[in-house]
Amino acid sequence: MRLFGSVPAALGCLALLLATLPSPGAAQEELCSGVGDVLEDEMAMVVAVRSDTVADWRTGEVRGGCRLTAAGGAKSTQAVVDQLREALEARGWSPFMEPTVSAHGSTLAYRHRGVECMLGVFPAGATENPWEEGLQEQVTPAVGEERYTVTAACVR
Repeated sequence: MRLFGSVPAALGCLALLLATLPSPGAAQEELCSGVGDVLEDEMAMVVAVRSDTVADWRTGEVRGGCRLTAAGGAKSTQAVVDQLREALEARGWSPFMEPTVSAHGSTLAYRHRGVECMLGVFPAGATENPWEEGLQEQVTPAVGEERYTVTAACVR
């Protein structure tokens, strides 16, 4: 018994079915949306998100997740960290590790509704992140501010 008149017809139906399914990449990118919303809405940063594999910082297991890179201006690393912490916590995010803060870069760890994100705050150019350069070109810091980058890796 033939279900489809020809192989091309079957492939066409399969392609149509796959086109209507949500992309796994889109679901992974959604993991970064909470942090991305804070960076865009509260901190006026330029944000890029992509799906990627992320090594789980607790187990070392490589899982599907997302990576976020954001660029913006601020007076100091501490100012970025303070504003980011305040905005995340106001939206219900909880820290799950003690932050490390220094002039050369800071790390934060937050969770919300089953999503855990490791975040880094760095002066522009301090990372070898290929996404950073294009984003930093879109940023014009105010007088007295420097360019900063925020990175995040999120998993469920």
